[in-house]
Amino acid sequence: MKKILFLTLISVFCSSIVLAQPKLTIIGGDTYDWKEVKVSQSPLKAEVQLKNEGNELLKIEEVRPGCGCTTAPLDKNELQPGEVATLSITFNIGSYTGSVSKSILIRSNDPQKPRRYFEIRANVIREIVFKPAPYMPFRDLKVGEESTSTIYIKNNSKTNIKFSNLTVEPKDTHLRLNIDSTTEIVLKPGEEFELTGRLTPRSAGYQNIKVVLYSTHPDFPTITIPAYGTAAASPYFQNEPTK
Repeated sequence: MKKILFLTLISVFCSSIVLAQPKLTIIGGDTYDWKEVKVSQSPLKAEVQLKNEGNELLKIEEVRPGCGCTTAPLDKNELQPGEVATLSITFNIGSYTGSVSKSILIRSNDPQKPRRYFEIRANVIREIVFKPAPYMPFRDLKVGEESTSTIYIKNNSKTNIKFSNLTVEPKDTHLRLNIDSTTEIVLKPGEEFELTGRLTPRSAGYQNIKVVLYSTHPDFPTITIPAYGTAAASPYFQNEPTK
């Protein structure tokens, strides 16, 4: 009889140890989805609550976003049973187009799930699209020799967009464009136009140029397109002094 009582007490004691543990719950689930967003809404923000649904102290040991475009500070790292902490998420979508997802690692002393991954998602709608990229690289530049670079600008919105006042900075650069500053271009939804630059460097070294144009899109009134490259000296042309 004593032996049975002893075994019963041991069983109850072990059960209490198993039941006495912290438990991390992410309120709302393991995913936050902003759905369709515009680039002008960047950075995206959200607050997610973490709750200790166990009966022992929960210690959140680490919160680590998967990339530098995301930050996720936590207002407190230790939660008593029933207590809630807030994870303040900021997601910079400036360089993304289309569907994008990132993960945030959450490590805690929850014995059942010590590592949790929280996923953030968005579908970034970019209403002015630059193809293949929003910059104009000039490769294999040589002093006195012409090099070209081409991009395409597309209206990805649902209304007409007018582009105008195309300029080059600095003004004394030797970059010529296929469109002059007085030309106005109106793109209907889905249409695009070609922008080609022809650069003839007059001095060796890094060429740092900006192509600036204006649009009637409210989110992109001024558009700046970097144009760049490194020019090598040429035995056939005399380099201009570097300014």
